[in-house]
Amino acid sequence: MRKRRRKRLDIRVRVVTVLAIFVLQLLLSFATWIASEYAMEPARLWARDLRSRMSDALASETVRPIGAIPPVMPQVPAAVPPVVLQFAAMPAPVAPLPEVPPPRLSRNACAALIRETALRHDVPPALVEAIVRVESDFNARAVSVKGARGLMQVMPDTAARFGVRNPDHLFQPRRNLAAGTAYLAWLLKRFDGNLDLTLAAYNAGERAVEIHGGIPPYRETREYVRRVRKALEL
Repeated sequence: MRKRRRKRLDIRVRVVTVLAIFVLQLLLSFATWIASEYAMEPARLWARDLRSRMSDALASETVRPIGAIPPVMPQVPAAVPPVVLQFAAMPAPVAPLPEVPPPRLSRNACAALIRETALRHDVPPALVEAIVRVESDFNARAVSVKGARGLMQVMPDTAARFGVRNPDHLFQPRRNLAAGTAYLAWLLKRFDGNLDLTLAAYNAGERAVEIHGGIPPYRETREYVRRVRKALEL
């Protein structure tokens, strides 16, 4: 008896379960249909509204008869002729004129510049002026056979030691005086202020003075020392 009751109970449970599942499927299908209907409703309303607007627009449009004369189009002004630019041929480049050496500077023209440079290097201005007179006679474009340049006839290698590295700058009075006076001040210190040895070294180089232990036995150097001393009226 108990076994039969259990079988009947199991059958009832299965039937109830199947019916419950079936009811749930129906409810889900109904819910899905309701959702789709409400989801499509805005699209349907938009399409219906669009069809209504198109109908109203077509009804209000005036149709022109086939043989009617088209409206007169406004006349477009004639095109403005383009501007044509004309360029004249450029003249041929003119070759630069050769640089003309400046005339010899007068003593008065160099005095202020010599004084300024000499005092900056603690050298007597009269000594610098005497060297300028003997070396170049105030000719800023003077060039010696050995290649010394400018007012104080400074060699390019010597000028480079004292800050003037461009040889062409030695033709500029201010830079030439700066390099030459700096070299002169250096020689005065090297030879303890001995004027003759300083002048000899300025003309022949400090190495020649050191080798010979005094003024080298060069006629040019001895004459140079004599002329500078004479310019100083010593």
